[in-house]
Amino acid sequence: MSAAVPEFPARPGDVPALAPLGDVLSAVGRHRGRLVDAAHGLGEPQPAGQVAAHAVAALATAHALAERLLDGRWTDAADALAHGATLDQVAAAMGLDVVELRVGMRSWADAQQSSHEHYGSGGLTPAEADEVRALVDDPGGAW
Repeated sequence: MSAAVPEFPARPGDVPALAPLGDVLSAVGRHRGRLVDAAHGLGEPQPAGQVAAHAVAALATAHALAERLLDGRWTDAADALAHGATLDQVAAAMGLDVVELRVGMRSWADAQQSSHEHYGSGGLTPAEADEVRALVDDPGGAW
């Protein structure tokens, strides 16, 4: 089941979570295209309010897209580390340094464990959270 991207979302939450990623990406491009057209006098002139609506929609839609794309980053990082990727490789892939990766992974594991304990399911069990923390523990204790 999918949902349509609204024509002029004003907030990231206005973009349905079930909207296909391709549609969300296309909407960003469509709004940005209208902004480029307005900036360079291409096509039919648009009133300032319409240009502003496209700019707000571009921001809201791009933010929703970024959130969706980054939503699984810590799970992906844990999978990479669990399957033999190095801390340096994972940090580089995420645009972080190793210390930021360690802090982020530990914070994510803590939040997932807290969620599991609060709701009784979902998130990470204490044992699973410990496994994630072990993936980023510094054997020398230098961090």
